Amino acid sequence: MFLTVAICTAARPGPCADAVGDVLEQLGEGELIVVDQSSKAHRSELRALLPQDARLRLYASGVRSLPHARNLALGWAKGAGIVYFDDDVRLKSGCLDAHREALSTDGVGGVVGRITERSNRPNRPAVINTIGPGGRVLTNLDGPGDQAVDSLKGCNMAFRRQALVQAGGFDLRYRGTAFLEDADAAERVRRLGLQLRFAGAAAVHHLSAPAGGVRMPKRVHTWWRFHNTGLFLASHRGRIGVMRGRVTFAAIAVRLALRWRDRHAAAWLLAAFDEGVRAASSPPSLFSESDPRYNRGLEKR
Repeated sequence: MFLTVAICTAARPGPCADAVGDVLEQLGEGELIVVDQSSKAHRSELRALLPQDARLRLYASGVRSLPHARNLALGWAKGAGIVYFDDDVRLKSGCLDAHREALSTDGVGGVVGRITERSNRPNRPAVINTIGPGGRVLTNLDGPGDQAVDSLKGCNMAFRRQALVQAGGFDLRYRGTAFLEDADAAERVRRLGLQLRFAGAAAVHHLSAPAGGVRMPKRVHTWWRFHNTGLFLASHRGRIGVMRGRVTFAAIAVRLALRWRDRHAAAWLLAAFDEGVRAASSPPSLFSESDPRYNRGLEKR
């Protein structure tokens, strides 16, 4: 299977160049698309660090949006499979071959690989990746083996390209940190009747770079977590799912308000959740091959 690998980057020239080097070592016949949402200064620094390789294409995006950058790569991709990596991962041996093998299996629409984390820790003892009834992400992707999962994780995930196109790619309503944009796309692929799989051999180490990317101040980051969770639940879990989520996130909001010693924080965070729920009433902003933004004929900028 011919693979397109996509790395969407923002203000991380060093880590991104390392990830690019890892991909090119494993890619073989395929292509690598880097979509850079950085300032001109960071982009110039990244360009100076990247190797000369006919398989590599660097594009500039003037829009700071992870779903938009992923959709740009999807529109330009030539591969039957498309693999997305964060710009702060290091690939382990055999990662791309394992993605290729898993995507070649009949009935598989999406794959998430093994992820070891520098800072974030799994919150479940065995391999799992799902959005729980209350909207919390229940995850442990640091394990071996091959099994079905309910959702994917954006730093190391792959799709059959045509399945992702049919599902509409990534939804631009997931703004800010873009939290759950990966789960949203995976859910729509799964609803096509295709499986989502975990491939333990498709392994990366996630560095969780402290700056760049979608990093934001802690409270702003948390606001988007509440907002995008409300959006996801209203989009995919219906009225009961939203009610359960609001109860769960009300408890989380109270705990955070106590930790922050801010008596207004709980109401502020719940307002973010409710705003996300309301955002779900607007039409999804999805990928379309007829959209001129995602036209394959675009030139490098």
